[in-house]
Amino acid sequence: GAGRLDLRAALAGRLALNPVSVSFGMGGQRVEQTRNIRVANLTGGLGSWKVDVDSADDVKATVDPAEFSLGAGDTVDLKVTFSGDVPVGESQGFLLFRPVDAQDGERPQRLAYWYGVPSGKPVIGTFIPNPPTSGTAGSTVSLPFLLTDAIGAGGSFDAPSGVVLEGSGSFLDANSLDSAYPGYWLIRVRLGATAGQTNRFRITAGSVVREVSIISR
Repeated sequence: GAGRLDLRAALAGRLALNPVSVSFGMGGQRVEQTRNIRVANLTGGLGSWKVDVDSADDVKATVDPAEFSLGAGDTVDLKVTFSGDVPVGESQGFLLFRPVDAQDGERPQRLAYWYGVPSGKPVIGTFIPNPPTSGTAGSTVSLPFLLTDAIGAGGSFDAPSGVVLEGSGSFLDANSLDSAYPGYWLIRVRLGATAGQTNRFRITAGSVVREVSIISR
């Protein structure tokens, strides 16, 4: 995102966390998942830490043990569990690792976690790569089109449709590539036969509407 990295705080961390973030994947609204985190003490002596959970969600991750002590170079495995009934969309938060003897102004080390429940409804449509700006008059142009829901999940969505808004081109079809590339469709259009003509198409899939202009040359 557009956040800033506090390099001094990052370098001052007393713990090494592996992995550095936790994904519980995607699934249904009833979830019960556990992941392991290995924590190592980077300091030269004995230390004690506690783990808090920072999340605006009703259902939050839990950590066991939530408080631990480690000698220099020692490690401990923590169990991070995400369990409960969650809404469609994203559930996320941070685990905050704080030294018991934290000094004033010392920031906790943070580890992000995430879980997603797909909606099954496309709301984002992206041409990947971007459509060409021109093409040979009368030729067929293939346009890879990715459909995802609000959390970036693909799905077995209804096929996109298309209409011609300008020019003498035509919308041919949309073929699913979902078995190999979830959420992807291959849209084919034919350009008008007159050189210099602008061919403008509108592609619709659920609430997703995109327009494409390609000049025949």
